[in-house]
Amino acid sequence: MNELLWLSLAFVFGLVANRLKIPIFVGYLVAGFLVASLGQNVTPMVDKLGHLGVILLLFTVGLHLRLRSVFSAPVLVGGSVHLLFSALLFLVTMPLLGWSMTQSAFLGLVLAFSSTVLAAKDLEVRNEMGAYHGRVAIGILLLQDIAAIGVLIYLDQNHAFGSSWLLIAAAIPVALLIRPLLVRLVASVHDNDLMLVMSILLALGSAALTEWAHLGGEVGALFGGALLADHPRAHEMRRRLWDLKEFFLVAFFFMVGVRSFPPEGTWTTVLAISGMVLLVLPLKAGMFFALLTMLGLRARTAFLTGAALTSYSEFTLLAGMMALNAGLITAIQFSVLTVVTAISFAINLPLNDLVNRIYYRYESSLMRLQRKTPHHPDQQTTHFGRATHLIFGMGRTGRAAYDYLVENGYRPLGLDVDPVKIQRNLESKRRVVYGDVQDPSFWETSELSGLKGIVVAVPSFDARLEAVKRISGQTELSTFALNDEEMIILKEAGPVNVSHILTDAGIRIAQSLTD
Repeated sequence: MNELLWLSLAFVFGLVANRLKIPIFVGYLVAGFLVASLGQNVTPMVDKLGHLGVILLLFTVGLHLRLRSVFSAPVLVGGSVHLLFSALLFLVTMPLLGWSMTQSAFLGLVLAFSSTVLAAKDLEVRNEMGAYHGRVAIGILLLQDIAAIGVLIYLDQNHAFGSSWLLIAAAIPVALLIRPLLVRLVASVHDNDLMLVMSILLALGSAALTEWAHLGGEVGALFGGALLADHPRAHEMRRRLWDLKEFFLVAFFFMVGVRSFPPEGTWTTVLAISGMVLLVLPLKAGMFFALLTMLGLRARTAFLTGAALTSYSEFTLLAGMMALNAGLITAIQFSVLTVVTAISFAINLPLNDLVNRIYYRYESSLMRLQRKTPHHPDQQTTHFGRATHLIFGMGRTGRAAYDYLVENGYRPLGLDVDPVKIQRNLESKRRVVYGDVQDPSFWETSELSGLKGIVVAVPSFDARLEAVKRISGQTELSTFALNDEEMIILKEAGPVNVSHILTDAGIRIAQSLTD
C-alpha cells in the first residue's frame, strides 16, 4: 500500500512541476525529500521499480551510441577537453572544503555530464535533433555516456577495477558473435506490441548477464543497447521504450530524493556547497561555447549546443548513488549532487525554451567571439546563384514542393539543417545546401529580391513564424498551418500564403472522386 501512496505523491509533485514549467523529474525528487523528512524510507518494491527504470533508461541511451557520431573535432576534442576541465576545476577547489582528492575528482567528472534525457527531449520537441547543433550536442552526450560507462565500472563493488575490465574485454568478442542473431531477431518482429516486449526483454537480458558476471546491470543495459544502435529499427525500439521507462523513472527519482535527504543538522552545509557548485553551471555553458567556437563552429551553433548541455545529468544521480553505496562519497556529498542536479533540471527547460530569443538579443556580442575563418563547418549559403525559389526544410513536404517547381520549369534551391537529409537529397539529384531558417545572420546577409518566392516547409511552428516576420514582403512566401490557431497567427505576422494541411487534404480527397 505504501508503494501506491508514495508513487501517487510523486505523481502529484510531478504534476505541480509541469504546471510550473520545470521538468517533472524535479517534482519526483521533491516528493522523495518530503517523504524522507517524515522519517519514511523506500520499500523494496519501489527500489526494484527504480532499478528497472534505470535499466530501461540506459538501454535506450545505448541505442543512441553510434560511435561514428563521436568522431568529429567539435565532439571529440570539445567534449574531451570539457570533461578534463571540469575534473581539474573540482580537483583544485573542493579539497579546500575538506573533500579528498578522489571525491573531488569524482565530483568533477560526474558534474561534467549533461542530461541526455533533457537534451534529447528539448531537441526533439523543437525538431532540432537532426540540425547541426543538435547533432553536435548528441555527439558530446554520447561521448559523456561512454565516459559514464567507465565510471559505472569503477564503482562496481563486487570486483576490483582491473578484473572488471578483463571481464568486459572477454565479453566483447562474445557480444560481437551474438549481434548478428540479435539483428535478425529485431528485423523479424513487425508487430508493435511484440516490438515493445522484445525491447524490454533485451534490456533486462543484457542487464541480467552482466549482473551474473558481477559487473552491474547498468553496464549491461548500456552495452546491450549499443549493440543494436546501428540497426535500422533502433529508433523504433527507442520510441517504444521511451514512454514506458518514464513510469519506472518516477520510482528512481523518488528513491534518489529519499536517500539524498540531508542528515539532520546539515542543511546549511548542503545548501552552501550546492550554491557554490551551481555557480559552475554558467561556466559549463560558457566553456562549451568557447571550445566550439575555437574549433571553428559559428557563434549560433556553439551557443545553441552549449544551452542544450547546460544541466547536470541523470548519470550524476545514478553514479552518486552507486558511489554512496560503495563508500566513496558521504551522505552530505550525495545530497549536494542531488540538489544541484534538481536545480539544473529546473533551469534547463526555460533556458532552452528561450534560447533563440536570448541569442537574438546578444547576437552582435556573440558574433564578435566567432573565429574569423574562410569556412565554418556549419557555414550557410547566402548567394543563391540562378535559383528562382528557396525551399526551407527538405523533408517530405519540402521535397514535394521542390519536385513540383522543377516539373514546372523553375530552378528551386533546397535548404536544410540536417546533414543526413541534405546528403539524401543530393543523391536524388536535388540542389540542397545547409541553411537555418531561424538564424538571424542568414536573413541579414542574404539578398532575396531576385527570388520569385520562398517555401517554408519546416516542422517547427516557431521557425515558420520567424520566417514570416523576417521576410516581411521582400518576396512571395508560402508555408503551412497544422490548425486554425497557427493559420491566424501566421497571417497576422505578415504577408504570406498559408496552406491548411488538413483542409487541403480533404479538398484533394474529394477532388479525386470528382475528376
